[in-house]
Amino acid sequence: VSKQAFCYVLDRTTGEPVWPIKEREVPKSKTPGEQSWPTQPFPSKPAPYDRQGLQEDDLINFTPELREKALAILQRYEHGPLFTPPSEKGTLVLPGGLGGSDWSGAALVPKKNVLYVPSRTRPDIVRLEKVEGLRT
Repeated sequence: VSKQAFCYVLDRTTGEPVWPIKEREVPKSKTPGEQSWPTQPFPSKPAPYDRQGLQEDDLINFTPELREKALAILQRYEHGPLFTPPSEKGTLVLPGGLGGSDWSGAALVPKKNVLYVPSRTRPDIVRLEKVEGLRT
């Protein structure tokens, strides 16, 4: 299980994936001088066990006023699908650094073919900042 809410299933004798893992294109960095990797691995099965990425359609819609406030807050940041790169503006990422299954792991009940996965639907804001005189 992963921070991105993926469950990678591997053959325990060979280490090979049980189902295909496909490299997919992901959003590119919009920050001048930054180069993000063009693809990331996505397991074809099972489906993600938590939300991935953040879009306008994910925001609350209890009342028109709350929706309007949520949209105004969202527009302060970059946002998009999973693996949207950090930005100087700030990027809302979901799951965030402590989201998904980062710390808790999972538990398998082999006799029932059930995998229990605790997950945190916790977004974070990731922001790039220039630091003068720093070499990387």
